[in-house]
Amino acid sequence: MESSPYSLGQNERAISEMKERIKKCFKELQKEKEEEGFVVIPPKFFYFVSSDLLLNLILAVKDYCSELICLEKKHESLKAEAKVRGLNPPKVLPNEKERVVVQAKKFTNNQQEQNFFETLIYFMTRVLKTDFATEDFLRVEEETSTYAGW
Repeated sequence: MESSPYSLGQNERAISEMKERIKKCFKELQKEKEEEGFVVIPPKFFYFVSSDLLLNLILAVKDYCSELICLEKKHESLKAEAKVRGLNPPKVLPNEKERVVVQAKKFTNNQQEQNFFETLIYFMTRVLKTDFATEDFLRVEEETSTYAGW
């Protein structure tokens, strides 16, 4: 594997396992497309799925969601503690999700690009499913589905 900015700091075993999971999920996605016909896999996605770009994106989203869930749990803990002490609950910094969505929408200016990004979000969510506890994965789906509505 050629070194990429994101994967340099990752454990080689974790990278290898993620690559295998990507391959497995893509085979499942192709099978769904053949059997059910409602799954759209844009032609560009066939090339993208084996790229370091996708691997790095999935690893970054995994880390982002892990940190987000950790921060949200810490925030809930601090809110509960503040309530017990009779203090105002702590404020959370504004989420930049909306800014990212607006920026991403600029790139999806035609149906083919929209299909690509919707497939990417759907696929990425499937790949990450086993990295999170069920109750935490609901938050991952919520966070990534924000982008699927383009």
